[in-house]
Amino acid sequence: MVPKFRRVMFYYDPVKNGMAYMEIIAANIFDAKTREHLIAASMNFQAWGLTMRTRILHLWSTQRNELWHKGATSGNEMEVVEAFLDCDRDAVDVYVNVKGDGIACHTGERSCFYNKVS
Repeated sequence: MVPKFRRVMFYYDPVKNGMAYMEIIAANIFDAKTREHLIAASMNFQAWGLTMRTRILHLWSTQRNELWHKGATSGNEMEVVEAFLDCDRDAVDVYVNVKGDGIACHTGERSCFYNKVS
């Protein structure tokens, strides 16, 4: 089953020297064993295709406007165990095994969700 890439993200494209857009879906990343929510991110068509073909997590960085092979530089690559599209097919939950030292967040925390709101 293929997602419906409907959510539009506008960004500045320096090559075009103007605004551009991309269709993306929300991607929620979970630890396959503990079911802990690790990352909330985005996927475009290219990231989805690479992830499904290689079973290694790829995302779209909305801050850097580039394809992001999660764990390529840190060694904490994420192997996809299973993925579920929501009923509208515009969001995906991805369950992964985190390689390396098990860190998912660029801050060094296991999960990006460590800031408790009080």
